[in-house]
Amino acid sequence: METKTKKPGFLARLFFGSALAFGASQAAADNCYIMVHGHGTDGSFKSGTNQPALDYWSNYNFSEYAGNSAITELIAGSTDNYAIVGYNSTDEAGYQWWRDEAAGEIARQIIAIRQGNGDGYIHPEANTQCAANDTFWVVSHSQGATEMMYIAGNALAGSPNYNTAYTPSGGVSVNFDAAMSGLAGIFTLGGAIGGTEGADRVCNGNWLDSIINFAFLGQDCNASVEWLQTFDSYAVKSYIGSNLGAPIYVMGGYKGFPGLEGASSGLIKGEDDGYINLA
Repeated sequence: METKTKKPGFLARLFFGSALAFGASQAAADNCYIMVHGHGTDGSFKSGTNQPALDYWSNYNFSEYAGNSAITELIAGSTDNYAIVGYNSTDEAGYQWWRDEAAGEIARQIIAIRQGNGDGYIHPEANTQCAANDTFWVVSHSQGATEMMYIAGNALAGSPNYNTAYTPSGGVSVNFDAAMSGLAGIFTLGGAIGGTEGADRVCNGNWLDSIINFAFLGQDCNASVEWLQTFDSYAVKSYIGSNLGAPIYVMGGYKGFPGLEGASSGLIKGEDDGYINLA
């Protein structure tokens, strides 16, 4: 197994610098980073070391920027821990962010992790499972940020969807309040909190958008992509209360991805995080 290096993690310094700037305090206990992945990953599957939700953070585009995984950058040079949350965010599943299979599953796993039950994943780094007395933070990316905004925004009594996720049959009770209560904070990286222009163009784009999508991205406007559009009728802000169950710190990312993923810049104007990063 790999051991933690001595270099302080860049992401950890960035996160805490942002949190402290807004008045949060860093506790003396070890930190536990609960990692919530984005769109396009079947995090409901794991078999031995075949762990898509963990690999999302270790082997995805993050490593192409700094030569390191996001997890290594978080826990390097510390005694901190991490936990992986997995849910099925693939186009094939087509689950909208408000579904029980998405938001509900994430909340249930967060509760189990905070109870010290581990995440059920095989960590490449030794002794990095979270303990119940850790200080808990959530790190979310892409659709994961939308999920966390929905959970945090419906964790307080009086919220429009208080403690409720949904299936095709109706509402399902989920303890969003227990998942969020006492959480130190939620960090979002390249989050689709306001939807993504990429989803707008896949679902309602012009002929050029269609060509770029067909040639490089291969997305279709299934239900999960449809609900990542920027229109208010799809935006998570329209389905949460005015107060959050935990503080949220919103962060951006890089202008575009390297390689084929860079084709996303043809779909999103300006300083974006790339289509894959925002969906």
